[in-house]
Amino acid sequence: MHLHCFWLTARVADISSQSLEASNDPSMEFLVQDMWRTFTAILNQLVERFEVNKIEILDYLLHAEELCVGVVPVQSDHTAQSWYIDGRLKIRSSEAKKLLNEEKVLPIQHRLEMLARIRDIVTQGVWLAVEEVR
Repeated sequence: MHLHCFWLTARVADISSQSLEASNDPSMEFLVQDMWRTFTAILNQLVERFEVNKIEILDYLLHAEELCVGVVPVQSDHTAQSWYIDGRLKIRSSEAKKLLNEEKVLPIQHRLEMLARIRDIVTQGVWLAVEEVR
């Protein structure tokens, strides 16, 4: 779901109500509304279960993110904020894990990565909500 949120953020204009009206497919509008309801429910559950504002921002790319950097369907100014630090692309996860190559550290790092994914999902959701209001 983590990368799906990046795609959604980059492509939200493609599924806006104006785009749906132009497609002349009324069933698509129902499906999109159902997707938003489901996404909202997921975001609410994540926010209730995790202290998202206290989750660390990783200083390296997750493996799946490495594969997506530069892929047009997930590229936008907003998604780039997750993949860059001070204008430079974060280091690859494989490089970061070489630096953390201690048996005791890797399981902890795996947990931090899962939490970082949750943080990104919520961050993308909040951004989408703010954009919708504008």
